[in-house]
Amino acid sequence: MARHSEIYKTKEWKDARRYVISRSNGLCERCKHKGKMVPGKIVHHKKWLTDDNKNNWDIAYNPNNLEYICNDCHEEEHDRSIGLQSFLIPPG
Repeated sequence: MARHSEIYKTKEWKDARRYVISRSNGLCERCKHKGKMVPGKIVHHKKWLTDDNKNNWDIAYNPNNLEYICNDCHEEEHDRSIGLQSFLIPPG
């Protein structure tokens, strides 16, 4: 989150975040899909923010690109993606 912290200070982000949390009834959307009722913690961008797309409303603020997830699901998402990046991008 810190990398694009300016996004998270905007009214657009606060409105989108509030909407996504309300939409999920405060529950982790991924866990709920698996039949588990776990409180959400983080509004996560499905398509991650980058320097190239951070000003694109559909990426940064569109509720269709946002999901409310718990810490465990967020860690799992980033661990999986980081592992994939290290596989696809050679070191050095």
